[in-house]
Amino acid sequence: MYRRLIILSVIILAALCGLAWLGYRSIEIRAQGLEGARLGEFAAVAEQIRQDVKRKLDEFMQTEQNRPYTDYQYYYVPEYVAPGQQQMPLLRSPLAGRLENDFAYGNFQVESDGRIVTPYYRADQSQIAQVRV
Repeated sequence: MYRRLIILSVIILAALCGLAWLGYRSIEIRAQGLEGARLGEFAAVAEQIRQDVKRKLDEFMQTEQNRPYTDYQYYYVPEYVAPGQQQMPLLRSPLAGRLENDFAYGNFQVESDGRIVTPYYRADQSQIAQVRV
C-alpha cells in the first residue's frame, strides 16, 4: 500500500514539476513577444516621425526653391506694375521682416561672383555683403 502511495506521489510531483516548467517557459515566451511587439511599435512610431519630418522638409525646400531670386535682395521692383506710372516702385524684400522660419535661420544667396546677398543688409551698408566665398 505504501508502495502505491509513493509511486502516485512521485507521478503527481513529476506532473507538477512539468506544469511549473511549462508555465515558466510560457511566461518567458510571452515576455519576449511583448518585447518584440514593443520594439515593433517603437519602429513604427520612429518611421512615422521620419516621414513627417521628411514631408515638412520637402515642403520647405519646395517653397524655398520656388522663391524668386529678387526676394533675397534688400530692395526689389515688383513684376506687376500699373501702366502709366512715372516712377517704378522700389519695395523692401518680403524676407526682410523675419529672420527665422520653421527650419532655417536667416536667408542669403550666393551670387555667381561669390558675393553673399541677404535681404537684411544693403550691399553698401554692411561688410557682410562684401564677404567672398
